[in-house]
Amino acid sequence: MLTIGLTGGIATGKSVVLAHFASLGLATIDADLLARQAVQPGTEASAQIVARFGTKILRDDGQIDRTTLGEKVFADPAARKDLEAIIHPNVYATIQDWLVDCEARGERAAIAAIPLLFETGHDKAFERILVISCDPQTQLERLIARDNITEAEAKQRIATQWTTKQKIARADIVIRTDESIDDTYRQVEQICRNL
Repeated sequence: MLTIGLTGGIATGKSVVLAHFASLGLATIDADLLARQAVQPGTEASAQIVARFGTKILRDDGQIDRTTLGEKVFADPAARKDLEAIIHPNVYATIQDWLVDCEARGERAAIAAIPLLFETGHDKAFERILVISCDPQTQLERLIARDNITEAEAKQRIATQWTTKQKIARADIVIRTDESIDDTYRQVEQICRNL
């Protein structure tokens, strides 16, 4: 089974690409979704996050307020490392179990979308690395619109990750998402045929 780590900067189009691979029948998993599941109320990770960051990060329904938490961790590298130390082990263990399951099911290929694949050193766990990229201005505009944040906040979040240029330099495959959604889909479909 071919294992593929899909990565790219924040707001470059990873989710769109992953969803299209899934629609074409490939096995996929999303680390962002796993991270959200890991911090649901009642989980060990959620309790650790509240212990580290306090109850002010909780909404009235007991859920972690991702916006409030994001403001804290993107402004403070030590806080971000603390949060990652709580969430990442759970996420990576789940992905590893999923890969074993995919192999047992006889999948031809398995694609794991992991935003911080290079930053966490987990790129070596995959046979191929697929990087999703777009020009920096497009990325900035998408992030501002998606998260309803200021330009300064968006630049701060982008700066916490490796640059697109750094990621592309270590990629086996690159998908550019600067053009239309149909263009992105065509690239995904061509990669599927090649695989």
